[in-house]
Amino acid sequence: MNNARSWFTSLEQADFDNKSLNFLFDEHDLYRKEVLEASLDTLNEGQLLLERIKDLGLLIESMNQHSIVAACYEIEHLLGIHHDERHKFEEEWNRNRKILTEYIQMSEIKHDIDQVKNKTTRFLYKKKSFIFI
Repeated sequence: MNNARSWFTSLEQADFDNKSLNFLFDEHDLYRKEVLEASLDTLNEGQLLLERIKDLGLLIESMNQHSIVAACYEIEHLLGIHHDERHKFEEEWNRNRKILTEYIQMSEIKHDIDQVKNKTTRFLYKKKSFIFI
């Protein structure tokens, strides 16, 4: 998650053309999907571990039950933290996606303005050249 955050932060300093921006937008979605899938795998594996420890607790003596219960609480706590971080990550990426979308739109508008400006400049130059002929 930290790598993903630093990746997006580095984009804020860059200057891209429209093709590059659209590529980054697609890369953003792919990166997000990979991170969320890995996070879901972690949650699933943690849940399996929790179930196995509970099953183990049924097989061993009551003397060790306290250790089993403590381990289960700790795993549940860690899974809860992971779930909260995953939720924060999703919210952060949605904000970043919105920023990237707005950046693409601004870039497209800037490109259109530059085209109009260039055409106007060429037109004025041709008009000025025609007047002096």
